[in-house]
Amino acid sequence: MHGGDTVSRATRLSMLLRSFLIQGSWNHRTMLGTGFAFAILPALREIFRGDRRGLRRAVARHAGRFNTHPFLATATLGAAARLESEGEDTDVSLRLMDAGGAALGGVGDALVWGGLLPTSSALAVAIWFAGGDAAVALIGFLVVFNAGHLSLRVRSLAAGLEGGRLLAREVADAGFAAWTGRLRNAAALATGILIGVILGRGPDRLAEEIFAGPALTPRWLFVVGIFAAVAVGTLAGRSAWRVAAAVVALGIAAASAWGMVS
Repeated sequence: MHGGDTVSRATRLSMLLRSFLIQGSWNHRTMLGTGFAFAILPALREIFRGDRRGLRRAVARHAGRFNTHPFLATATLGAAARLESEGEDTDVSLRLMDAGGAALGGVGDALVWGGLLPTSSALAVAIWFAGGDAAVALIGFLVVFNAGHLSLRVRSLAAGLEGGRLLAREVADAGFAAWTGRLRNAAALATGILIGVILGRGPDRLAEEIFAGPALTPRWLFVVGIFAAVAVGTLAGRSAWRVAAAVVALGIAAASAWGMVS
């Protein structure tokens, strides 16, 4: 019933594709648990082929409460599949899901929301402010962000399948912590490029390009806006990044719409 080897390549691909829907049934009781069971189901079907009762029990234990960063959930998926294929004790698998999910949640937040997303967003906005077409900026963002997040999912699944109960060591060997530092540096560089592009155009030119008339945005208002942004960033820090991102996105959308109708 149980094989010592990990699951087949076709099953790995199926798990990877299903991991994109892991948040589709998110709820307050099991959080990602139902989606986790859905994503690991191809592996369980392969492992428990011919054992319907064992398959039902396996699905039930993997549908419990589980939470982690959705892009790194594939690491726990792979490790859980590895443990099931080796016939490991149920308690070991559940403990790994709890501990691994919590640890990977922090790693994913720092890696994706603290590095990859700011980097791709700042580069896209810099392209737009530098005179690039809005479609080019959007495509640039999608390419950079999705290239990073797709590779992260694939590498995480491989780490989980390779590590099994030694998931923590395999994740450490994968170098996610090092990539967090690199991406944060890239985010700082991209933000610096964006600020340079914006300041290089000057307040009057920006007002003319965005609002079709320098009289609508006097120089003093531009300066006040800069100091207000610095003050908010100093006081609120990282807790205000979602609001700031929303304001930037709405501003770009409004400016684009204004340019289309003017």
